[in-house]
Amino acid sequence: MPRRRNHVFSLETLERRDCPAGFTLTPLNQIVSEGNSADFELTLDAVSQVPESVIVTSKSGTAIIGSDFMQRTERITFFPGETTKNFSVQTLRDPVESIEGAENFSVIVKPLGGTPSEISSFVVINDYVPPLNFQIDFVFNADVPESLVTASGLAANLWQSVITENLPEVTSGIFGTIDDIQINVQLGLLSGDSDGDGNTLAQGQPLLFRTDSTGLPYLAQIGVDEADISNPALSTIMAHEIGHCLGFPTSRGWENNVIPLGSDAPTNFTGPKAVEQYNLLFGTAAVAAGVPIEQDGGDGTAFAHWDDATFGNELMTGTLDFTSTNPLSVITVGAFDDMGYGVNYDAAQPYSPPTTTVTTIGAGISNTLGRGISNAVATIPAVIPPTTITQTTISTSKRVLPARITFPDRPSIILSENNASRQMVRSALEINSGLHEGVIAFSLHHLSTKQRSILAAWASIGQETQSFTSSSMMSAGHGPRPGFFANEIFHIDVHGNLL
Repeated sequence: MPRRRNHVFSLETLERRDCPAGFTLTPLNQIVSEGNSADFELTLDAVSQVPESVIVTSKSGTAIIGSDFMQRTERITFFPGETTKNFSVQTLRDPVESIEGAENFSVIVKPLGGTPSEISSFVVINDYVPPLNFQIDFVFNADVPESLVTASGLAANLWQSVITENLPEVTSGIFGTIDDIQINVQLGLLSGDSDGDGNTLAQGQPLLFRTDSTGLPYLAQIGVDEADISNPALSTIMAHEIGHCLGFPTSRGWENNVIPLGSDAPTNFTGPKAVEQYNLLFGTAAVAAGVPIEQDGGDGTAFAHWDDATFGNELMTGTLDFTSTNPLSVITVGAFDDMGYGVNYDAAQPYSPPTTTVTTIGAGISNTLGRGISNAVATIPAVIPPTTITQTTISTSKRVLPARITFPDRPSIILSENNASRQMVRSALEINSGLHEGVIAFSLHHLSTKQRSILAAWASIGQETQSFTSSSMMSAGHGPRPGFFANEIFHIDVHGNLL
């Protein structure tokens, strides 16, 4: 019997706002659902020999004091020797449940006497979601702006209305218990440097998958280009990326429902639920083979989205559409049903097949097949008349297979350019440094030259990486790729020297 919870939408982040004189305000849960408390930690950076007092005040934003959250005004005093204080602001459930969307309020901390200057932080309140719903947890890097936190909450609300059933919890020695998926969000593309405004806007990447028959992910990451953080359709972009993080097109349930079966270049999705909805919507225009998958656009677009020419502005197509909104259609809901999720078809957004071919401008489309893929998309509401659209351009990115570091006595690690991966690699090497008589044995799978240098820097491996050799072994389902190496086995000593 599924475990019942009182609240199922909990998004967590840590954000430090340092006061010049040494106070720091940290929101412990920057996104909360209605009825939960927003918790804060206030610290004094150095022990004071005299009492230090501040006034804490809650302030309305789009959320209103008294109807959305409780008024909070209190004096907090740090007595000599104290450096940490905690306090909470209670949010309120609506008397009659309704969909209001994300709202926000602020907490202001002002030292008595006005010196130093006040510090503040904000909290986003999301609509209450009934118990036993699907849960998306976010962990935000410290530099993520308020706009991205809010956009993430709005996008998660959409998917949590579509996916309605819990998945089994997964317990990790590194990440703790995850129910149902944790998505780490960073400012900056996962692939590294920004490519400027309007190109690759964001990238989503599943990292770890369940081992049951569905193979659904439980850990993922999203990176948003700093150059595009002011995009007016940020919540839609995040909704698309969350779709990829949830397994479109990397879950076992997806891979088992494409033709040719097991292909890296599938032409159609054949899941019965998605096909049923596709046939109902498209009627005589539906092709017998199944739901068409994008074939064009090159690496980063092809084989990882719905076919743009067929579906037009649907959320999970791979092309930016300047002429309309981008709905999550009942066909996509059906595909997630086929992948193994429990879904609510009534939560699909209104969608109709395009009646004419619309020329669109593609931007920021990047995707690679395989686990640990990188995806990016841009979707913007109608802001430019169709008559101004004169060309189609598509941005592609290099195909990057998921890099993994595998140890003989612990789970493998996905190697990627984020703090979580960096910490995992360092931790693994530190743990293993006491084993095997001072020698660490590990294998690297699908490691690019760039990723070699990343691992070398993270693990303090010597600069003798050019002597690495590759074998002819291939991972299941993937042939060798130029510039990548499979199943390489190396040894380093505890000082990082290659043996």
